Amino acid sequence: MPVKKQLTRLATLALSPLLLSFNPVQATPYQDNGTDDTLLDVTILAQVPQSEFAAMKSHVLKYRYNASLGKCVNAKWQQGYNKVDEDYLFAQTVNDKNGNKQLLNKDAECVDFSGLDFYQFNIQLGVNYLQLNGWNFKGAKLDQATIYFATLNNPQLEGAKLDNAGIGYITINDGTSDEFTRHFSVDSCQPQNQLINCSY
Repeated sequence: MPVKKQLTRLATLALSPLLLSFNPVQATPYQDNGTDDTLLDVTILAQVPQSEFAAMKSHVLKYRYNASLGKCVNAKWQQGYNKVDEDYLFAQTVNDKNGNKQLLNKDAECVDFSGLDFYQFNIQLGVNYLQLNGWNFKGAKLDQATIYFATLNNPQLEGAKLDNAGIGYITINDGTSDEFTRHFSVDSCQPQNQLINCSY
């Protein structure tokens, strides 16, 4: 067999497991609307530690925030967002020591909150201020949501899209962010050493 054909055959055999495992779809531009499932480029995936990939498979949410990429991906490395689960996120409250209702430690990672008015849950729960304590908003899409009369204590905002959110009468205490976070547009809510502490 000619050397060139032999090398081609060896290269095909070496790559075939990768091709089978990735099963790529047709390449299309990524549409940041929570519905696109475009497969990430293989050269980008090579930068991601295997431990992160294994951890993504352990939770019921389809999409998880990958800190190496700054994107929300599923177990097949497709980009997208999780839908809002109102029953999980907003229906189960815990009373603090003063008897005030709080929504504690909710997992809203990579949730698409586009168009959601959080104030409806103030009314639903009968509270003046919505207390969102210890929420995981990593990778969440909040830039088309409105959040009024709310307090966010220790929110995880790494990779979250916040820049076009409608906010007012909101307090954020010790929110964490990263290089991929798109921050609130107001000057008073800009991070200091990647920590967000603000009232607006």
